Amino acid sequence: MKRSWFGIGLLGAALFSAGCAARRLAIEVLSPGAYQKVSGPTELSVRVERGIGETTVDYYLDNTTLIGRAAAAPYRVRWDAAQTSSGHHTIVIKAKDSQGDRGWADVHVRVVNPGLRSSSPSPAEAR
Repeated sequence: MKRSWFGIGLLGAALFSAGCAARRLAIEVLSPGAYQKVSGPTELSVRVERGIGETTVDYYLDNTTLIGRAAAAPYRVRWDAAQTSSGHHTIVIKAKDSQGDRGWADVHVRVVNPGLRSSSPSPAEAR
């Protein structure tokens, strides 16, 4: 007995539904490195894989303040870390392509700016 769903076989239904599902974009952080010390102008750069069509990448400081947007590969923006308080911060990267596929990544950095006080404890101090 052949089972079907609206006139197509079960395999066809599975392929149809899999083709409609949003995919997660793979993001590789190229710079800065994890827990790297930064100050002044700093390049933020990622590689995005599996993007279909136009892909945009947004960079956020501590997941709240938009640092910048890159709309074409290579996905790079310049961040003036001198405008950020010294201490540990997280750069959150969010990518989206024209098909609605999304992905995110983050990298922790240590901002070192003489004269600007630390606003956040180090990971060891937070424990």
